[in-house]
Amino acid sequence: MAYGVESVAEGQTARMAGLMNATFSACNFVFSPIIGNLADNHGYSAVITLIGVTPLVGLACWIVLSHLHARAASKI
Repeated sequence: MAYGVESVAEGQTARMAGLMNATFSACNFVFSPIIGNLADNHGYSAVITLIGVTPLVGLACWIVLSHLHARAASKI
């Protein structure tokens, strides 16, 4: 999945897309210098390892948030 818009109601799609774009911009602002510093000080193997681990962390966050959302929706 490229976007999480499939997980929200149709009326919230634009809000979700906007939040994702804002998050992407903020992450670029914060993490670009960190990754550059990491490459300068530790080489590209550390950057490649980070690139390999990041999708797994994202998947774990997605699963946890999906379960929390399902639990909150079932209590309503």
